[in-house]
Amino acid sequence: MDKEVKNWVDSAHYDLETAAHLFNTGRYVYTIFMCHLSLEKILKAKVQEATGKVPPKTHNLRYLVKLGKLEIPEDIFDVVVISDDFKEMNLLKRLETIGLALAKAKIMEPIEALGYTEEEYNSEREGTFIGDEVKSKGVVVV
Repeated sequence: MDKEVKNWVDSAHYDLETAAHLFNTGRYVYTIFMCHLSLEKILKAKVQEATGKVPPKTHNLRYLVKLGKLEIPEDIFDVVVISDDFKEMNLLKRLETIGLALAKAKIMEPIEALGYTEEEYNSEREGTFIGDEVKSKGVVVV
């Protein structure tokens, strides 16, 4: 295994162990964040392996799946929430807010939940996850 790929994999395993410790202490929001980070790093390892290039700095799992030339099952359920309430929130706070809302709704399936402001959503163009996937295939729920 390539040295850089191994670094991504080792870091992903460390983050997953950290997530387990956080879960055991009841720090669920940070558990979700660390799981997301671990998956992101595994996908970046695959991108590095598939392309031989350093993966881009992104948190977009679907984009990394695409770059890594991976296929994901159609039964994976994703949620994109568009709200100007996200304007002052960083990624972690957005994930926390969406996670709490999903938990209150008793939605417990594996979900990649993304949060955008209306301005961010409208600015996404073709060639991006929002432009290619969400706008063309998504279902709008108001």
